[in-house]
Amino acid sequence: MKKAAVIINIACVLLFGILSIILAVRARSLPEQEAHTRWNSADVPYAQVSVFYQSGISIDECYQMTFDIGDKVKSKVRDIRGESVAACYCTAPKRLTFSSKSDIGAKTAELESYFTDGDFLLFHPYELLYGTFLNSDAIMHDNAVIDENAAWQLFGSSDVVGEYIFYGETAVYICGVVKIPDTDSAYIFLDKELSPLITGDPALFQVYEIVLPSEVPGDGLSVIKEKLGITDGDMNSSRTVRVVENSNRSSVLNLLNTLANIPNLSVRDDAIILPSWENKARQRDITSAMMLSSIIYVVSVFTVTNIIVLIVLFTKRKIFYKYINEKFLFPQYEKLKGENQHEI
Repeated sequence: MKKAAVIINIACVLLFGILSIILAVRARSLPEQEAHTRWNSADVPYAQVSVFYQSGISIDECYQMTFDIGDKVKSKVRDIRGESVAACYCTAPKRLTFSSKSDIGAKTAELESYFTDGDFLLFHPYELLYGTFLNSDAIMHDNAVIDENAAWQLFGSSDVVGEYIFYGETAVYICGVVKIPDTDSAYIFLDKELSPLITGDPALFQVYEIVLPSEVPGDGLSVIKEKLGITDGDMNSSRTVRVVENSNRSSVLNLLNTLANIPNLSVRDDAIILPSWENKARQRDITSAMMLSSIIYVVSVFTVTNIIVLIVLFTKRKIFYKYINEKFLFPQYEKLKGENQHEI
């Protein structure tokens, strides 16, 4: 029994350590969820919040929302532009087919396409292989950044900065090539001004991301919910807007909530189209929650095993004391008692 208990305890400690390390690494495995850690002040805690719209909002509404939130928080912490918050905006993903005209002939590729604006690189710090990322202040607004998968599909090379690709008759200038880890898909990030030329309409942004001061946990999320008029849960009453705080989604409490809601997570109750990075984050949340349940199980086994050992040891101790009393102490007591009576 003692030997088995020692083996179980050692196994539990090892499993606990391994699972805890894996869980901690997974919590920081998605750079898109870590924009709040890259802000310019380590003295003031920041929250990172994502808002997902079903229909989308205009760029002017995005700018106004960012201005209103920055004005409300009134933080003393500001970046080199004098801003106390940072935000980026992009459309929901669309599968669009682009073509290239190069020396090796024309090629086409279906790309996961986003029209973007704002501090996109802060929220999505993809490794820049060639060129530059999109710049809202650029003179020309026909620019796009593609990932290396798209570059290879369209040109058979990744060094393609300065080349043009085409959507119909619309020419798009490639200003940069990025590396997006852990994906087989091909991506393109386009200047928002290209939206009317490609889709026929100005860009409507279904993804709004922001980092803002949150000295007390939950304050940043509360500011966003108040601005959106959300009073309960993470959605508005019409279920057309969903808000998620990224900065604490890997906390133990949130993972326990995810674990409790796993049966409901596979059921979509809205028509909101989520970007690939949010889908990755949700998959990570579910697997991390399952890993946390394994840690809880290991701790439970460790605890129960040691409780059983203590009970057994205590019981055996009582049996041992009884044996000593019956075999040695009680006979000696009776002998001494008899001797005393004889002397009397």
